[in-house]
Amino acid sequence: MSWSLGEPHLGDLSHCEHYEVRLAFTGPTDPSFFAEAPLPLISLADEVIANSATDEGARMREEWGRIPYGSPLYVWQLLKDNKQTVLYIGKTVKMHMQDRQEGHKKAFRILCKYVNEPTARVCFRMCTVFDIIVDRKKFALEHLPLDQADRVLADVESCLIHWLQPEFNSHYKARPGDYWKPFRVVIDRWMGEELPDDPLLGTAG
Repeated sequence: MSWSLGEPHLGDLSHCEHYEVRLAFTGPTDPSFFAEAPLPLISLADEVIANSATDEGARMREEWGRIPYGSPLYVWQLLKDNKQTVLYIGKTVKMHMQDRQEGHKKAFRILCKYVNEPTARVCFRMCTVFDIIVDRKKFALEHLPLDQADRVLADVESCLIHWLQPEFNSHYKARPGDYWKPFRVVIDRWMGEELPDDPLLGTAG
């Protein structure tokens, strides 16, 4: 890992005109995973600091050795009748994933709705790749300053919700949010939903 002299972060979108995001998600995970194994122990905010050329970042890297991944984007999904349907798309910036899910009202409603349906299976997926490409350079979301990472994450979440129309999301279905900069999203590994012929999810901005 190396930084340009005087720059605390590996990535910076402040001067770019547009960018591309590439995403990949885990396979379906049973919700019992929350009780049996710890989820990523750090938040996106922690990740940004740990990947920065700051004294606190150096301290965190020395303490952890290897920086854990915070998985800032996640999906709740229904598997039923050989069909996969996205029920909810969410993000977390300052909360650890475990804390976010343990107090998640929408996740509770999803599980309650399908708990007694023998042919339905509710699962959870985490985003394992959130790469940003600009000017032929690639870096991860956590390599941006936190304010930029927060904006990019919010825009991508909004774009996905507008495209997939998940039942338990209430915002961004009628129209996506006001995007910070033009961008496009490419899904490298999705979750059974039917994608457009072009892997381009949508152009925003």
